[in-house]
Amino acid sequence: MNVRILELSNGHISLEFGEKDVSLVAMAATKLFGEVSHKPYIMAAEVYFGGAKFIYQDEWNDPCLISNTDLGDACLLRVYEEMK
Repeated sequence: MNVRILELSNGHISLEFGEKDVSLVAMAATKLFGEVSHKPYIMAAEVYFGGAKFIYQDEWNDPCLISNTDLGDACLLRVYEEMK
């Protein structure tokens, strides 16, 4: 499992993980926050858990969840810690 946190230029973070770890990330988020929902778009999806919204992208088989809020950052850090 290869999971890491990437600091973004906007001051928030992204949770980066391997394509084979998508279900493990979803399970960790569900364990920590309950229901995980998503709204798909053509090039990305909005994912919701822990009261926060994330952008899910999977370019070049490198999936990630991107946060744009402090609450989202805290949620992603908890998922990251759960998966370490």
